[in-house]
Amino acid sequence: MNYGSRRDALPASAIVRAIEHALEQPEDVDVNELVVQPTAQLVLAFPNPFMAMYI
Repeated sequence: MNYGSRRDALPASAIVRAIEHALEQPEDVDVNELVVQPTAQLVLAFPNPFMAMYI
């Protein structure tokens, strides 16, 4: 089963923009962690909640 696809992935340009944003911060700003994720989230719907256990 394929519940996601490459079209759901963030484009490389979005990752680059996030990294550039972190690198452009002033010297007195410490970026310790960078989490990049899409604003939309894949939602799985199961007719039977117990089906989720088999993924």
